[in-house]
Amino acid sequence: MSLAAALFYSNYKDYIGLNTILATPPTFTTIDLNTGDVKSYGIELEGVFRATPQWTLSGGGSLMHARLSNTDIYTEVTGRTLASDRLSFQPDWNFSLNSDYVVPVGKGDITFNTNLIGKGSRIPASIRQETPEFPGHPPLRELKAYVLVNGSITYEIGGLEVSAFVNNLFNKRYFESYIERTTLVLAGLPNSDVGIIGDKRRVGVRTRFKF
Repeated sequence: MSLAAALFYSNYKDYIGLNTILATPPTFTTIDLNTGDVKSYGIELEGVFRATPQWTLSGGGSLMHARLSNTDIYTEVTGRTLASDRLSFQPDWNFSLNSDYVVPVGKGDITFNTNLIGKGSRIPASIRQETPEFPGHPPLRELKAYVLVNGSITYEIGGLEVSAFVNNLFNKRYFESYIERTTLVLAGLPNSDVGIIGDKRRVGVRTRFKF
């Protein structure tokens, strides 16, 4: 068994983390914004446990508290106040766990793999103010936490590998990211959030040759 851990603390100045859109007919221009100062701290862990000669468990994860500590420069430039001190798309936790079981077959090996990938809730890219600007404006919605289950069966002989795999086994519905509607509204674009949906279940076969 092996286990590694790291504690960290970071203090960032002049963090560029958001952008806005400026209408410049007939098109528009994006502008990167200095969001302010950020402090983050947390712990990272990774480990491997070989339960038997054939079965190996491995994984890693992190807990991180990353928050804006001073946004005065953002307010000075834009005249706005952010609705959250969190960083866009940054979860407070994430992890991965893997199980590999190897069975000798002839001159090669079959490896049965199962793995979990998890990510905590995140806020979108948003320049919403603390006080909603538009009547009926919905609250700032977070991207929900999710855990995906993946698996594969791989036959390896010499330098050749052939695998059958499935990603997102249970067809979990989740969003990878989204831009909250305020950014578009201020640029005169449609009043709508813009999101990227995560991959649904994927099944396939892949090969690899090492030489």
